[in-house]
Amino acid sequence: TESDADDAVQKVLEQSQFAEFRRHKTGHGLGLDVHEAPQIMRGNMQVLEPGMVFTIEPGLYRNGEAGVRIEDDVVVTDDDGAVLIPAALVEDIVAQAPEQERLENWIMQEVANGAQLPGLYPPNADNKARYEKSKLK
Repeated sequence: TESDADDAVQKVLEQSQFAEFRRHKTGHGLGLDVHEAPQIMRGNMQVLEPGMVFTIEPGLYRNGEAGVRIEDDVVVTDDDGAVLIPAALVEDIVAQAPEQERLENWIMQEVANGAQLPGLYPPNADNKARYEKSKLK
């Protein structure tokens, strides 16, 4: 169900160092309208069915300061979900994924330590230099 999908995401966040920053459901349907049913949230017992398209975009926010959501669009298939990525970009995205993951982890640590999000993503020149320096440690 959509509740199960949200519960799986929220449990990971609840057990992470970012638990206090959770303020957002996991996602929503995507179709003719950008924001539409179903809502991927706890308590929504609608069953996920093949062909449904929705976003996965849990949010982390520091009240009154900053927040971050990284959105993936997925389609439910018979066996498993699939992230929607244009075929021409797949190889580049896969090759860049480890570095992107390191950058996102660094950004979340910076936010958890009190840094302001503007300028962190995408990183401005100063923050890019700080990030590159952090990789040398």
